[in-house]
Amino acid sequence: MAVDIGPKIGIQGDQEYKKSISEIIQQTKLLKSEMKATSSAWDKDTSAQQKNAAQRKNLTQQIELQKKRVEETRRMLEQSKQAYGENAKETKTWETRLNEATATLNKMEGELKKIPNDIQTMGESMKSAGEKIKGVGDA
Repeated sequence: MAVDIGPKIGIQGDQEYKKSISEIIQQTKLLKSEMKATSSAWDKDTSAQQKNAAQRKNLTQQIELQKKRVEETRRMLEQSKQAYGENAKETKTWETRLNEATATLNKMEGELKKIPNDIQTMGESMKSAGEKIKGVGDA
């Protein structure tokens, strides 16, 4: 039976990174489950403003966690560059992870922009009310 007793080389801080990322992932899962629970509690009487505010708050929290993930990954990439060099396989792996984390962050920020804010929602409500009043006046 062969046993690998050779030295293992790792980036300093790799364990801390894994622990930190694990915590971020767990917090993200918690926020997503909170969003599902909140969404399931909405009914026909829940206003669009309430829904949008809850979505914005939750997504903003998720974005903050994702920013932490991007920064941790960027830090590990820099350490990998110092330890192994720019073109090493390990460094390329960290670059890939950073690109994926950044893409996820960009997607989340795009989703946040799609959620109408309170001012937009209020403006739409006022416009709708104005159209109804105009319809009554025309009649």
